Amino acid sequence: MTNQPLASELAMLLDRIDDLIGHAHRLPWTGRILIDANELATLVAQVQHVLPEEVRQAQWIVAERDRILKEAMDQAQSLKEDAQKEIARQAEGSEVVAKARERAQELTEQARQTAREIHQGARAYADEILARLETELTQVMNDVKNNRMELRQE
Repeated sequence: MTNQPLASELAMLLDRIDDLIGHAHRLPWTGRILIDANELATLVAQVQHVLPEEVRQAQWIVAERDRILKEAMDQAQSLKEDAQKEIARQAEGSEVVAKARERAQELTEQARQTAREIHQGARAYADEILARLETELTQVMNDVKNNRMELRQE
């Protein structure tokens, strides 16, 4: 809805009133003028007819502006909420990643500790086996020496 034709019609009516005043007969020494009452009444009636339409158009423009502003505010609020959700999601993702890394480090350390314990256990077991073997070999060596000595004495 455009108000350009009504604005120009209103401007034209106001110009005609101005011309009516400008061409009116002046009363000497009073500062007053004589105007054709019928012509002025006709022009005022026409202005009164045009003004309600102007007011309706102005109200429509204000309502449109308010609607557009509300839509913009709603859209801005929606974008803000979406951004906050995304920030929260990314922050949560960062926390999840941090927790996962922390857990991975814990598991890695546990695995290293278990590997050290297994390695130490294996070394202790091997040492124990070798000590028994050494004892048995020492016993066997003693038996061999004794048997040789007996062989020599016979």
